[in-house]
Amino acid sequence: MKKVAIITGCSAGVGLETLRGLSADDTYRRIICAVRNPKKMVAAMAETGFLETMKAKCEVVELDVASLASVDRFIERLKSMVITQIDRLILNAGAKDYSNLQKHTTEDGIGEIWQINYFSNFYLVCALAPVLKATPESRVVLLSSVMHWLGASDAILNLTAEGATSGGVSLWSTYRDSKFAITVLGNELSRRGLDTVAVNPGGVASKIWRNWYTIYLIGPVIRFFVTLILLTCTDGAQTTLYACRALSEKPRERLVYLSPYGQIKSSWELLAFLSDIHWFRIPHDQSRFIGQCSRRVEDPLLGARLWQKSIDVISKTCAKRGSVCSAL
Repeated sequence: MKKVAIITGCSAGVGLETLRGLSADDTYRRIICAVRNPKKMVAAMAETGFLETMKAKCEVVELDVASLASVDRFIERLKSMVITQIDRLILNAGAKDYSNLQKHTTEDGIGEIWQINYFSNFYLVCALAPVLKATPESRVVLLSSVMHWLGASDAILNLTAEGATSGGVSLWSTYRDSKFAITVLGNELSRRGLDTVAVNPGGVASKIWRNWYTIYLIGPVIRFFVTLILLTCTDGAQTTLYACRALSEKPRERLVYLSPYGQIKSSWELLAFLSDIHWFRIPHDQSRFIGQCSRRVEDPLLGARLWQKSIDVISKTCAKRGSVCSAL
């Protein structure tokens, strides 16, 4: 049976390259492009050489993950489109301009990075879980980061609406903790019956760096090294695409975490890795994407605590705006 996919935040960068890969795959018949700006999505497909056969698979639907009301509207739109099958749910959308997000809150009163990177994803998965579970061999793909290794367990243990609103101690701690949370969520979803894979796209020379390029004098130097060393957006999309098609190499084991740098555990593996890449370019053998996430991510007690804390935050947020948590 031909597959149906939903991908969020795919109008630029790694998300757009992931969409290009999926739309070129004959096993997919329908791809829902969930984006904040539908006009930008249509223009991006026109500008980046999508063939008409690829465009024909894609349906653009508005979704702003900085708004729970927008998530609700997206869910209702899917119902009206009679989406009864979801083979791949790719939660790619993430905060794109960290320099302006440190102390911002959304219309829901939640810290912007936390809502974009985590809470809206949690809310959307809960809403789509019945369809995902009814689809044989469905999979959820979450965008993690190598920064999840530095995430603080306390950020989850003490997660409240007020805590999320505060945005953490700093911009980077907020980012790392939200990525830690989304990676913990991946494991918890698997325990709850949804095959879920967390992927680290790697260091990517995307527009996320654009404000750094404007720094007086050193901006051009930063641009030069980012372009030279980091992955292209096309390379950054490869872990997600691999997660969409790969099966576990061992029976009864599941994929948990993928990284373009694989898992380096010995000097020999490091030497083999370096021989395969140019700076941070991905290895030729993509089966080496299979890596190891932080062991703390796999703690079932932490996962259960995150699940309950997430429900509490979303419920309280919806209650404050006088709405019902239709997805929970």
